[in-house]
Amino acid sequence: MRSYIPKLRRDKGRGFVELDGKRIYLGTFGANETRDKYEQLIGDWLSNGRTLPASTSATISSRDSGYTIGDLISQYLKYCESYYQSPDGVVTSQLNVIENSLAPLSDYKHLPCDTFSPIALRTIRDKWIASSLARTTINKYVGTICKAFKWGCGHSMVLPETYQGLLCVESLRKGRSEARETEKVIPAPVDSIFLLEPYVSKPVWALLQLQLYCGARSGELCGLRGCDINTSGEVWSVSLEQHKTSYRGKARTLYFGSKAQGIWS
Repeated sequence: MRSYIPKLRRDKGRGFVELDGKRIYLGTFGANETRDKYEQLIGDWLSNGRTLPASTSATISSRDSGYTIGDLISQYLKYCESYYQSPDGVVTSQLNVIENSLAPLSDYKHLPCDTFSPIALRTIRDKWIASSLARTTINKYVGTICKAFKWGCGHSMVLPETYQGLLCVESLRKGRSEARETEKVIPAPVDSIFLLEPYVSKPVWALLQLQLYCGARSGELCGLRGCDINTSGEVWSVSLEQHKTSYRGKARTLYFGSKAQGIWS
């Protein structure tokens, strides 16, 4: 039995070996890197009298937090569902961005979080480039994946070195990648806005004009009541308690001049 050498085994796509009564995960089963780690580990184990050296044991224990990428996805999305909510409890559109960003990670869901490398992140990014996704969108999605691993690091699901490695994947620069570039979005010409009048209802047309005259968002106007507006001055105003940047402690006030007042009245 002294000649027996534990084999590299497979568990849900992960390569592991059992030494000294411990199951040690080494990475993706079948990967050259995993095989190299296995051979190095066995060499250390044999040269130390078939016992793991203390230094090796410390290194191995830091390679795997014990959580899979599937665990990270499910728990991070659960957190985002409660975090990205409007005051009335409605989940914001940011959750859709996060879900789209994390979708490719489902191919890795059975693997430990700490086997996800910068190479894996680049592979996902290359697939987005090949699918003609816009460069700016790709950068946003890659950043979202990094944020998920940052959150996992803060909750002891991801080791710091794993998260730091992902930050080394540089953003795609304009004109220096094969990613599709998009034209800059510019405001619609004012003349084009007034061409909509025959095609929309009177309430919608009133909202469109109010947005044009006071610079409000449609949701801000739809939630307004007459009693919310201060009409004591020449220019009416309303201070919004809840708005897009209220969570940052910023104030927002809408002002209604003579044209906007005429529409509101």
